[in-house]
Amino acid sequence: MDKVSYLIPDEMTHTPSRISNSSVNEKQLESQWFQYKTGDVIHDIRGNAILIIDLGVVNRNEGPDIRGAILFSNGQLLKGDIEIHRRTRDWFYHGHEADPNYNHVILHLVHQLDRDDYRLHGHIHCISEINPVIQCDLSINNLNQLFETTLVNMGMNRFQENVNRYRHHAWHDKVLEDLCHLLGKGGNESAFLQLLTHFKNNGKTDPSIHWDRRGIRPNAWPEKRIGMALNLFKYFLQLEEMPRAVPVEIMHSVTGHFLTELKGNILYPLMGANALIHGDAKEYGVVKREWLCLKLNAPYGRFKKQFGQVLSNRSIKNFALSQGLLWLENHWCKQDHCSVCPLKEFHGSTIQN
Repeated sequence: MDKVSYLIPDEMTHTPSRISNSSVNEKQLESQWFQYKTGDVIHDIRGNAILIIDLGVVNRNEGPDIRGAILFSNGQLLKGDIEIHRRTRDWFYHGHEADPNYNHVILHLVHQLDRDDYRLHGHIHCISEINPVIQCDLSINNLNQLFETTLVNMGMNRFQENVNRYRHHAWHDKVLEDLCHLLGKGGNESAFLQLLTHFKNNGKTDPSIHWDRRGIRPNAWPEKRIGMALNLFKYFLQLEEMPRAVPVEIMHSVTGHFLTELKGNILYPLMGANALIHGDAKEYGVVKREWLCLKLNAPYGRFKKQFGQVLSNRSIKNFALSQGLLWLENHWCKQDHCSVCPLKEFHGSTIQN
């Protein structure tokens, strides 16, 4: 794999206290990166073409800024991480060359180049101009009257997607995978998958697992979920058939916000899949109505921040509506389709032939 592997040039002394003087911050560069689309072709500073296959996901924990990117360049498929700096030399000022967390960086995203950068090995992509990020302009003045109904219907799309995931002969593996993702939300997804593998083989936890805490509320720190995770692993590993109701064992071991997430993202979709497999439309309708009644203990912070001016806390705590916001985010916001947002009221004349 053609990864970033820098050697410090003689003229570039390693000085950790040195601060880049670029006026652009890394958050702006991150936003600029995610304005690219799958299929876009960019170039490194030597002119090599780089095809973007997967932009990756933002990492708020230790290590590179973006994880899981997939690129193609010079006949090679590159899978790894992306690090973002104002200037290339910040790689050394931050000590990344000696940090194994950065061994899988495949692209270095920078704003300002230095003379010695062409002596470095690895793909460096320079973003010299920062385009303004499109800001959400939803307000009470441009919302259509059925916007909450629209969001709930979008949430139902997510519910149906999850149901369809489980209407498959490998539903058991998918449930365990989704459970680890739910337990590790915020950067510990892989760690919980590692815990699951160890539990399958040894029936206990793995003390060597590294847990990330940055950006996670103390009451949701992964170490505090290990006991609950082991109980859930034990239950689902012993499960031979899809449940028709929320299991009593789970109700006794899981409470609060996580229970709602577990019901909404895994248990009810699993029960819905079971109903459809057995051709029981009536039972499926019951499961769907129960799913629609789910309430979060607290609204998702980022949605409260983005949509708080048009949605009340009570509305955002509606689980189905919050799932609709996730659907909106993935299918409209991230695609920069703000001008045709389905929540807006549009006024105009009808074109007739």
